[in-house]
Amino acid sequence: MITFNPLNLIKKLNFSDALCNGTVDIFADYEKDIKYIFSGKTAISILLQYFRTIGAFKNKTSQLLVPPWMGTWVYIMMHKCCFPSLVMNKDIAGIWVYHQYGFPQKMELILDFCDENNLFCIEDCAHALSSFYNGQKLGSFGDAGIFSLAKFFPSVLGGAIYTKNDRIKSFINKSITTDYSELSQKVFNIRHEVEIDPTAKNMLKLEQCYAVYDYFSECPDYSLNISKKCMEEKAIEKRKTNYLKIIKELEMVSTFYIELPNKDIAPWVCPLFLPLKTMQKATQKLSKNGVECGIYHFDTNRNMLNPKYKKCLIVPCHGQINDNHLEKIITTIQSVL
Repeated sequence: MITFNPLNLIKKLNFSDALCNGTVDIFADYEKDIKYIFSGKTAISILLQYFRTIGAFKNKTSQLLVPPWMGTWVYIMMHKCCFPSLVMNKDIAGIWVYHQYGFPQKMELILDFCDENNLFCIEDCAHALSSFYNGQKLGSFGDAGIFSLAKFFPSVLGGAIYTKNDRIKSFINKSITTDYSELSQKVFNIRHEVEIDPTAKNMLKLEQCYAVYDYFSECPDYSLNISKKCMEEKAIEKRKTNYLKIIKELEMVSTFYIELPNKDIAPWVCPLFLPLKTMQKATQKLSKNGVECGIYHFDTNRNMLNPKYKKCLIVPCHGQINDNHLEKIITTIQSVL
Protein backbone atom coordinates (compact mmCIF):
# COMPACT_ATOMS: atom_id res chain seq x y z
CA MET A 1 0.00 0.00 0.00
CA ILE A 2 1.36 3.44 -0.97
CA THR A 3 0.08 5.68 1.82
CA PHE A 4 0.01 9.45 2.41
CA ASN A 5 2.55 9.11 5.23
CA PRO A 6 5.78 7.11 4.97
CA LEU A 7 5.41 3.91 7.00
CA ASN A 8 7.74 2.16 9.40
CA LEU A 9 7.30 -1.56 8.76
CA ILE A 10 10.12 -2.79 10.99
CA LYS A 11 8.48 -5.42 13.18
CA LYS A 12 10.09 -4.56 16.53
CA LEU A 13 10.87 -1.00 17.63
CA ASN A 14 11.84 0.48 20.97
CA PHE A 15 10.39 3.82 22.03
CA SER A 16 13.64 4.89 23.72
CA ASP A 17 16.19 3.54 21.24
CA ALA A 18 18.42 6.03 19.45
CA LEU A 19 19.12 3.52 16.69
CA CYS A 20 19.90 5.86 13.83
CA ASN A 21 22.17 8.45 15.44
CA GLY A 22 21.26 11.06 12.86
CA THR A 23 23.25 14.27 13.14
CA VAL A 24 21.51 16.61 10.70
CA ASP A 25 19.38 19.35 12.21
CA ILE A 26 15.85 18.85 10.89
CA PHE A 27 15.05 22.56 10.92
CA ALA A 28 18.50 23.85 9.89
CA ASP A 29 18.90 27.54 10.79
CA TYR A 30 15.62 27.48 12.76
CA GLU A 31 16.69 24.58 15.00
CA LYS A 32 17.71 26.71 17.99
CA ASP A 33 14.09 27.79 18.49
CA ILE A 34 12.61 24.28 18.11
CA LYS A 35 11.25 22.16 20.95
CA TYR A 36 10.66 18.47 20.11
CA ILE A 37 7.62 16.81 21.66
CA PHE A 38 5.51 13.65 21.50
CA SER A 39 3.35 14.54 18.48
CA GLY A 40 1.70 17.30 16.52
CA LYS A 41 -1.50 16.79 18.51
CA THR A 42 0.49 17.24 21.71
CA ALA A 43 1.76 20.53 20.31
CA ILE A 44 -1.82 21.74 19.85
CA SER A 45 -2.58 21.01 23.48
CA ILE A 46 0.58 22.64 24.88
CA LEU A 47 0.22 25.87 22.92
CA LEU A 48 -3.48 26.32 23.62
CA GLN A 49 -2.87 25.58 27.31
CA TYR A 50 -0.27 28.35 27.28
CA PHE A 51 -2.72 30.90 25.89
CA ARG A 52 -5.27 29.73 28.45
CA THR A 53 -2.67 30.22 31.23
CA ILE A 54 -1.83 33.81 30.24
CA GLY A 55 -5.51 34.73 30.01
CA ALA A 56 -5.88 35.02 26.25
CA PHE A 57 -8.55 32.34 26.65
CA LYS A 58 -10.70 33.19 29.66
CA ASN A 59 -12.36 29.77 29.64
CA LYS A 60 -13.34 26.99 27.26
CA THR A 61 -15.96 29.21 25.62
CA SER A 62 -13.28 31.65 24.43
CA GLN A 63 -12.91 31.26 20.71
CA LEU A 64 -10.15 30.49 18.21
CA LEU A 65 -10.62 31.40 14.55
CA VAL A 66 -9.97 28.30 12.44
CA PRO A 67 -10.43 27.18 8.83
CA PRO A 68 -12.72 24.30 7.82
CA TRP A 69 -11.57 20.94 6.46
CA MET A 70 -8.87 20.16 9.02
CA GLY A 71 -8.66 16.75 10.66
CA THR A 72 -11.40 15.87 13.13
CA TRP A 73 -8.96 15.27 15.96
CA VAL A 74 -7.42 18.71 15.52
CA TYR A 75 -10.76 20.27 16.44
CA ILE A 76 -11.27 17.78 19.26
CA MET A 77 -7.90 18.69 20.81
CA MET A 78 -8.82 22.39 20.59
CA HIS A 79 -12.07 21.86 22.46
CA LYS A 80 -10.16 20.99 25.63
CA CYS A 81 -8.96 24.60 25.90
CA CYS A 82 -11.23 26.75 23.74
CA PHE A 83 -13.97 26.77 21.13
CA PRO A 84 -12.88 26.64 17.47
CA SER A 85 -14.96 29.01 15.34
CA LEU A 86 -15.22 29.47 11.57
CA VAL A 87 -16.57 33.01 11.94
CA MET A 88 -14.79 36.11 13.23
CA ASN A 89 -16.52 37.67 16.24
CA LYS A 90 -15.78 39.65 19.42
CA ASP A 91 -14.93 36.50 21.40
CA ILE A 92 -12.09 35.44 19.08
CA ALA A 93 -8.75 35.55 20.92
CA GLY A 94 -6.44 34.06 18.31
CA ILE A 95 -6.13 32.60 14.83
CA TRP A 96 -5.10 29.12 13.70
CA VAL A 97 -3.39 29.23 10.29
CA TYR A 98 -3.41 25.90 8.45
CA HIS A 99 -0.79 25.59 5.69
CA GLN A 100 -2.77 22.92 3.90
CA TYR A 101 -0.74 20.15 2.26
CA GLY A 102 2.42 22.26 2.75
CA PHE A 103 1.35 25.25 0.64
CA PRO A 104 1.66 28.62 2.36
CA GLN A 105 -1.18 30.85 3.37
CA LYS A 106 -0.68 34.52 2.50
CA MET A 107 0.88 35.40 5.80
CA GLU A 108 1.27 39.15 5.27
CA LEU A 109 -2.52 39.51 4.99
CA ILE A 110 -3.18 37.28 7.99
CA LEU A 111 -0.60 38.97 10.22
CA ASP A 112 -2.04 42.41 9.38
CA PHE A 113 -5.45 41.06 10.40
CA CYS A 114 -4.00 39.77 13.68
CA ASP A 115 -2.45 43.15 14.44
CA GLU A 116 -5.67 44.98 13.65
CA ASN A 117 -7.69 42.70 15.95
CA ASN A 118 -5.10 42.03 18.67
CA LEU A 119 -5.02 38.27 17.99
CA PHE A 120 -2.27 35.76 18.65
CA CYS A 121 -1.29 33.57 15.69
CA ILE A 122 -0.43 29.87 15.63
CA GLU A 123 0.70 28.25 12.38
CA ASP A 124 -0.29 24.65 11.76
CA CYS A 125 2.62 23.22 9.80
CA ALA A 126 1.77 19.55 10.20
CA HIS A 127 1.81 19.42 6.38
CA ALA A 128 4.64 21.93 5.99
CA LEU A 129 7.77 20.63 7.66
CA SER A 130 10.08 22.22 5.12
CA SER A 131 8.11 24.77 3.10
CA PHE A 132 8.90 28.47 2.80
CA TYR A 133 7.02 31.65 1.94
CA ASN A 134 8.95 34.59 0.49
CA GLY A 135 12.15 33.00 1.74
CA GLN A 136 10.94 32.52 5.32
CA LYS A 137 10.14 29.15 6.86
CA LEU A 138 6.49 28.41 7.49
CA GLY A 139 5.89 28.22 11.22
CA SER A 140 8.15 31.20 11.95
CA PHE A 141 5.71 34.00 11.08
CA GLY A 142 3.29 33.82 14.01
CA ASP A 143 3.71 33.46 17.76
CA ALA A 144 4.41 29.76 17.31
CA GLY A 145 4.27 26.97 14.74
CA ILE A 146 3.56 23.26 15.18
CA PHE A 147 5.04 20.42 13.14
CA SER A 148 4.51 16.68 12.73
CA LEU A 149 7.54 14.47 12.05
CA ALA A 150 5.46 11.35 11.36
CA LYS A 151 3.79 12.91 8.31
CA PHE A 152 7.18 13.26 6.64
CA PHE A 153 9.31 10.44 8.02
CA PRO A 154 8.71 6.81 9.14
CA SER A 155 9.15 7.98 12.73
CA VAL A 156 5.85 6.55 14.08
CA LEU A 157 5.41 9.63 16.28
CA GLY A 158 7.18 12.90 16.94
CA GLY A 159 6.26 16.56 16.76
CA ALA A 160 7.83 19.97 17.25
CA ILE A 161 7.01 23.52 18.23
CA TYR A 162 8.82 26.56 16.84
CA THR A 163 8.74 29.83 18.74
CA LYS A 164 11.05 32.73 19.50
CA ASN A 165 8.85 33.75 22.42
CA ASP A 166 10.78 33.06 25.64
CA ARG A 167 7.59 32.79 27.73
CA ILE A 168 6.22 30.11 25.41
CA LYS A 169 9.56 28.29 25.46
CA SER A 170 9.55 28.32 29.25
CA PHE A 171 6.00 26.98 29.34
CA ILE A 172 6.90 24.16 26.93
CA ASN A 173 9.94 23.21 29.03
CA LYS A 174 7.79 23.05 32.16
CA SER A 175 5.21 20.97 30.29
CA ILE A 176 7.66 18.29 29.19
CA THR A 177 7.43 15.41 31.64
CA THR A 178 8.19 11.71 31.87
CA ASP A 179 5.35 11.10 34.34
CA TYR A 180 3.44 9.04 31.79
CA SER A 181 6.43 7.38 30.11
CA GLU A 182 5.07 3.84 30.47
CA LEU A 183 1.71 4.80 28.95
CA SER A 184 3.36 6.81 26.17
CA GLN A 185 5.42 3.76 25.20
CA LYS A 186 2.21 1.75 24.94
CA VAL A 187 0.73 4.42 22.68
CA PHE A 188 3.90 4.37 20.57
CA ASN A 189 3.55 0.62 20.14
CA ILE A 190 -0.12 0.88 19.18
CA ARG A 191 0.64 3.63 16.66
CA HIS A 192 3.35 1.45 15.14
CA GLU A 193 1.05 -1.57 15.09
CA VAL A 194 -1.41 0.41 12.96
CA GLU A 195 1.30 1.10 10.39
CA ILE A 196 2.14 -2.61 10.11
CA ASP A 197 -1.42 -3.91 10.32
CA PRO A 198 -4.09 -1.18 9.75
CA THR A 199 -7.11 -3.29 10.69
CA ALA A 200 -10.32 -1.74 11.99
CA LYS A 201 -9.53 -3.12 15.45
CA ASN A 202 -6.09 -1.50 15.52
CA MET A 203 -7.47 1.77 14.19
CA LEU A 204 -10.01 1.80 17.02
CA LYS A 205 -7.18 1.35 19.53
CA LEU A 206 -5.40 4.34 18.00
CA GLU A 207 -8.54 6.49 18.14
CA GLN A 208 -8.76 5.71 21.84
CA CYS A 209 -5.12 6.74 22.27
CA TYR A 210 -5.75 10.15 20.70
CA ALA A 211 -7.93 11.01 23.68
CA VAL A 212 -4.87 11.04 25.98
CA TYR A 213 -2.25 12.55 23.66
CA ASP A 214 -2.25 15.76 25.69
CA TYR A 215 -0.83 13.84 28.67
CA PHE A 216 2.38 13.06 26.79
CA SER A 217 5.09 15.59 26.00
CA GLU A 218 8.47 13.93 25.54
CA CYS A 219 9.50 13.15 21.95
CA PRO A 220 10.45 9.46 21.54
CA ASP A 221 14.21 9.12 20.96
CA TYR A 222 13.52 6.71 18.13
CA SER A 223 11.19 9.18 16.38
CA LEU A 224 13.68 12.04 16.55
CA ASN A 225 16.64 10.00 15.39
CA ILE A 226 14.90 8.28 12.49
CA SER A 227 13.76 11.74 11.35
CA LYS A 228 17.33 13.04 11.44
CA LYS A 229 18.50 9.96 9.54
CA CYS A 230 15.90 10.58 6.83
CA MET A 231 17.05 14.18 6.53
CA GLU A 232 20.59 12.90 5.97
CA GLU A 233 19.24 10.63 3.25
CA LYS A 234 17.58 13.60 1.48
CA ALA A 235 13.99 12.49 2.06
CA ILE A 236 12.70 16.06 1.70
CA GLU A 237 14.51 16.55 -1.62
CA LYS A 238 13.08 13.24 -2.87
CA ARG A 239 9.60 14.38 -1.88
CA LYS A 240 10.03 17.62 -3.83
CA THR A 241 11.28 15.69 -6.87
CA ASN A 242 8.31 13.30 -6.77
CA TYR A 243 5.83 16.16 -6.48
CA LEU A 244 7.32 18.06 -9.41
CA LYS A 245 7.39 14.93 -11.58
CA ILE A 246 3.71 14.21 -10.94
CA ILE A 247 2.54 17.71 -11.82
CA LYS A 248 4.82 17.87 -14.86
CA GLU A 249 3.46 14.59 -16.25
CA LEU A 250 -0.11 15.75 -15.68
CA GLU A 251 0.30 19.43 -16.54
CA MET A 252 -1.93 19.21 -19.61
CA VAL A 253 -4.94 18.23 -17.52
CA SER A 254 -4.32 19.89 -14.15
CA THR A 255 -4.37 23.62 -13.48
CA PHE A 256 -3.13 23.18 -9.93
CA TYR A 257 0.53 23.81 -10.68
CA ILE A 258 -0.31 27.15 -12.32
CA GLU A 259 -2.27 28.45 -9.34
CA LEU A 260 0.12 27.56 -6.52
CA PRO A 261 3.83 28.14 -5.93
CA ASN A 262 6.26 25.28 -6.46
CA LYS A 263 9.46 26.96 -5.34
CA ASP A 264 10.58 26.14 -1.79
CA ILE A 265 7.60 23.81 -1.25
CA ALA A 266 7.92 20.31 0.20
CA PRO A 267 4.28 19.21 0.18
CA TRP A 268 2.72 16.53 2.34
CA VAL A 269 0.77 15.24 -0.67
CA CYS A 270 0.32 16.23 -4.29
CA PRO A 271 -3.08 17.82 -5.01
CA LEU A 272 -4.47 17.79 -8.56
CA PHE A 273 -7.46 19.64 -9.93
CA LEU A 274 -9.38 17.59 -12.46
CA PRO A 275 -13.05 17.29 -13.45
CA LEU A 276 -15.00 15.71 -10.60
CA LYS A 277 -16.00 12.57 -12.50
CA THR A 278 -12.40 12.08 -13.57
CA MET A 279 -11.22 12.40 -9.98
CA GLN A 280 -13.84 9.88 -8.86
CA LYS A 281 -12.70 7.37 -11.49
CA ALA A 282 -9.06 7.97 -10.62
CA THR A 283 -9.77 7.46 -6.92
CA GLN A 284 -11.41 4.10 -7.60
CA LYS A 285 -8.55 2.87 -9.80
CA LEU A 286 -5.79 4.18 -7.53
CA SER A 287 -7.40 2.52 -4.50
CA LYS A 288 -7.63 -0.80 -6.35
CA ASN A 289 -3.95 -0.44 -7.23
CA GLY A 290 -2.98 0.05 -3.58
CA VAL A 291 -2.55 3.83 -3.58
CA GLU A 292 -4.06 5.91 -0.79
CA CYS A 293 -5.91 8.85 -2.28
CA GLY A 294 -9.04 10.94 -1.91
CA ILE A 295 -11.02 13.98 -3.01
CA TYR A 296 -10.77 16.94 -0.63
CA HIS A 297 -11.40 20.68 -0.48
CA PHE A 298 -8.43 23.01 -0.94
CA ASP A 299 -8.19 26.78 -0.47
CA THR A 300 -6.72 27.84 -3.82
CA ASN A 301 -6.70 31.48 -2.65
CA ARG A 302 -4.43 30.45 0.24
CA ASN A 303 -6.05 32.97 2.54
CA MET A 304 -8.28 31.64 5.33
CA LEU A 305 -9.76 35.15 5.69
CA ASN A 306 -11.00 35.04 2.11
CA PRO A 307 -10.85 31.41 0.99
CA LYS A 308 -11.71 29.92 -2.37
CA TYR A 309 -12.27 26.20 -1.97
CA LYS A 310 -12.02 23.76 -4.85
CA LYS A 311 -12.14 19.98 -4.83
CA CYS A 312 -8.92 18.21 -5.68
CA LEU A 313 -7.53 14.71 -5.90
CA ILE A 314 -4.61 14.14 -3.53
CA VAL A 315 -1.97 11.44 -3.98
CA PRO A 316 1.20 10.56 -2.02
CA CYS A 317 4.61 11.95 -2.98
CA HIS A 318 6.88 11.12 -0.01
CA GLY A 319 10.46 9.91 -0.09
CA GLN A 320 9.66 6.19 0.19
CA ILE A 321 7.96 6.29 -3.21
CA ASN A 322 10.30 4.89 -5.85
CA ASP A 323 10.15 5.38 -9.62
CA ASN A 324 7.92 2.33 -10.11
CA HIS A 325 5.43 3.60 -7.52
CA LEU A 326 5.47 7.02 -9.12
CA GLU A 327 4.86 5.56 -12.56
CA LYS A 328 1.90 3.57 -11.20
CA ILE A 329 0.32 6.73 -9.77
CA ILE A 330 0.84 8.76 -12.94
CA THR A 331 -0.26 6.12 -15.45
CA THR A 332 -3.32 5.22 -13.39
CA ILE A 333 -4.50 8.83 -13.45
CA GLN A 334 -3.68 9.17 -17.14
CA SER A 335 -5.76 6.06 -17.89
CA VAL A 336 -9.00 7.76 -16.79
CA LEU A 337 -8.48 11.04 -18.61
